[in-house]
Amino acid sequence: MEAREIASATLLSLSVVDESKVTNGASGATSALVQLLSEGTHGRKKDVATILFYLCI
Repeated sequence: MEAREIASATLLSLSVVDESKVTNGASGATSALVQLLSEGTHGRKKDVATILFYLCI
């Protein structure tokens, strides 16, 4: 679980960069992020929700 939580923190940083949004979506990261919503810690769930929000705008 630790590696996925570190990866989600990295994606949080990248999710605000327009150029990386398409890459994040194409990489299959979205399904892993959704899985973290049910398995991650409370703080990580907040980060994942923020990432998904930034990827949508």
